[in-house]
Amino acid sequence: MKYLLLFILLLTTPRADAQELLGTVSNNNRETLCYASVELMQGGLFKASAVADSVGNYSFKTLEPGYYNVTASYSGYRQREITQVIITQGKKTGLSFALIPDNMQEIHGTITISDNSAVGYFIPEVSMEQKGDDRTITVTKVLNESAYTARYSSNPLNPGLYSVTVSYPGFKSTTIKDVIVSPYKQTELDVRLSVGNTKKPLVIKYKKYLRTKAKID
Repeated sequence: MKYLLLFILLLTTPRADAQELLGTVSNNNRETLCYASVELMQGGLFKASAVADSVGNYSFKTLEPGYYNVTASYSGYRQREITQVIITQGKKTGLSFALIPDNMQEIHGTITISDNSAVGYFIPEVSMEQKGDDRTITVTKVLNESAYTARYSSNPLNPGLYSVTVSYPGFKSTTIKDVIVSPYKQTELDVRLSVGNTKKPLVIKYKKYLRTKAKID
């Protein structure tokens, strides 16, 4: 009887090392989206789904360790998928979503160095200013965060015509005019910056995962 009771307790007691995925679903203005849907896929197979609560929080408990693709969706907003989310043994993983309305878009692309001594090197963090034809101004701090493509995404923008200015200390700022942002098509904009007037060497350092740096004399 004693052994049977111990066995039942082991079955019913939650494991201390259970894996959990949790986060919040909100919009681009940081307003939470209550009752948004979140779906888990692994290896092309559906694994689980959840509905966010009244303040936009969701969670998946007792997940198996591994890689997952996680998709959040909400009526009136474009769904967003984040791939290769790592669930680690015995740890909680935080993952939040910021969904943008169906009629808004982002500008995507890369920002690199144009000078011959370091052509093609990615610049890790720049300022990007978007001026709309309706006189609205949006400033984005661009982070080239992808380990392999170093692509950036701007803040969500309303459809329209924009002029885009990109700047970084030690480089000449560049302005691209008549950039069209369409509600149903992703806008691609690759920018190259050239070195400004400076007597000191410029060293562009990257986070570890970019595995490289550029030095311009």
